[in-house]
Amino acid sequence: MPEIGDAKFRNQDEPSDPNGEFDKALESRSMVDETHTQDQAVDRESNLLASARWSSTRGRLRPSRVAGRIHTLESLRYRDFRFLWLSTLSVSGGFWTQMVVVGWLAYDRTGSPLLTSLVLGLDSLPFLIAGPVGGVLADTWDRRRLLMVGTVYQTLVTTVFAAVLILDRGQTWHIFVFAFAMGLSWAVTEPSKTALIPNLVPTSSLVNAFALNTLAFGASRLVMPLIGGALVVTAGPGQTLLVSSTMYALTFVATRAVGPLAPRERVDGGPPPLRRFLQGADYVRDNRLILGLMMLLGATALLFFPFVHGLLPVYASEVYGVDAAGLGLLMSLIGAGNIVGTVVAASVGNVRRKGVFIAVALGVVAVAMAAFSRVSGFAPAVPILMLANGAVMTFFSILAASVNSIVPDLLRGRVASISTMTFGIFPLGSLVAGALAQLMGVQDATLLAAAALLVLSGVVLLKFPQIFTMGREVEPSQ
Repeated sequence: MPEIGDAKFRNQDEPSDPNGEFDKALESRSMVDETHTQDQAVDRESNLLASARWSSTRGRLRPSRVAGRIHTLESLRYRDFRFLWLSTLSVSGGFWTQMVVVGWLAYDRTGSPLLTSLVLGLDSLPFLIAGPVGGVLADTWDRRRLLMVGTVYQTLVTTVFAAVLILDRGQTWHIFVFAFAMGLSWAVTEPSKTALIPNLVPTSSLVNAFALNTLAFGASRLVMPLIGGALVVTAGPGQTLLVSSTMYALTFVATRAVGPLAPRERVDGGPPPLRRFLQGADYVRDNRLILGLMMLLGATALLFFPFVHGLLPVYASEVYGVDAAGLGLLMSLIGAGNIVGTVVAASVGNVRRKGVFIAVALGVVAVAMAAFSRVSGFAPAVPILMLANGAVMTFFSILAASVNSIVPDLLRGRVASISTMTFGIFPLGSLVAGALAQLMGVQDATLLAAAALLVLSGVVLLKFPQIFTMGREVEPSQ
């Protein structure tokens, strides 16, 4: 597999980007070296922000046409993206192992669908709190180094909690503290990773790159929950968490291997952090296309994950009658659906009519959720869940690539943090999902959420017609 695309960023002896897109990107990011005064810096950033807002709300979106070939592994031609992909594979392996342990511990110790669903969504709550900080840091500091610091933190926190469980000192409230503490790291690292991907591949490969990044997440889910569930039964939850901490440590190694990027534009002085974040929020508010996409993302975070993933331990115990190993097997089989969905997105490449793909994917998710809620057997539930998760992964990949192809680099971290903040409503969805599951039964609760997702997505698509025309040459509405 030839290595391309890193020449201008790392080694002048390596072959250059065949499309010349990195050269253009580097030119646009090259800045005059002289030191600016604080007033000049503020004026300069304000002008850049105004220009970005004008181009995104009045300019035209012109994606290149899909080439007549399969694009599945296209972005892996770039050396630095390969190492970032390996870091995603490793960190997601640790995450999915952790989720099996946390979910099973919570339900085993509380016997409550409400508390189990809540603890599984608790790691998303910090996105609302620390998300703005993560976005500003991603646009201010070295994104690669931020990821490295985050993985060190994850390794240490997981190791400490594993030790507490191994020493048999664990209490129920420790599970909640651990989930929240891990969520703080995701709130900082995810905006950095999302903003870093467009620095490693050309714009025409963004759909493929985000799909492959999601594929790494899904591939780990295919294997690690199965291993984690078996380890919980045979070795214990504390020993299983040591596997997670090892995966987080390997993530640090892979991230460190990503070569240093070309210096990005930095504004010395400038507005305070809160003002910087609000500039990103203003950009999202003024761009109706991105605003509509964020709303669809929020609807999925509120209605799909809490009512499906958040209630899986309850389904495993009450509906299917299986133990922790069975839960791990179920989560791993669902990972196969993730892989299918991301392979589809990676293969189609920079597809036109992205909005139509997004609308169809959300429709499939809602219908699959409804079907899942009506079956009571383990075997028939698996292909339905695979279909639902595959459609969600396709939706995520195309949406992330669409947003990052529009947003200018100096705003990508802040806009990425706003998109991750939508997952901060996961705990709210988990609270509602758990309460409804206890009130009306877990299956009826999922059916109600499926209907709500279908209706809410339809309203957003009608309210923001720019989404349907995304991917064609259109003049966005003002």
